Amino acid sequence: AKDKHWNWQGGITPEHSLLRSSPEHDRWAKEVKKRDDYRCMACGERSGPLESDHIYSFAKFPRLRFDINNGQTLCRPCHLVKTKAESSRERIYIYN
Repeated sequence: AKDKHWNWQGGITPEHSLLRSSPEHDRWAKEVKKRDDYRCMACGERSGPLESDHIYSFAKFPRLRFDINNGQTLCRPCHLVKTKAESSRERIYIYN
């Protein structure tokens, strides 16, 4: 049974998880990539996995979550660099 699993939390799903898997988030991510011509805004890469990144934090700026102007397309390596920099309290703005 679910309630016997070590990670069972009573059937709750955090709001941010629901939002990130919503059709609205999917539309936002697709529109960001389309606007950026499916190109990483940091290095220009077009092949490999591309990700739609929130310039201002998804968690800290809920009003900007689905604003296309708060998005930029990054390849996975550049996205990891940005995330690491943010965790060390630096802010990297790639998209103008």
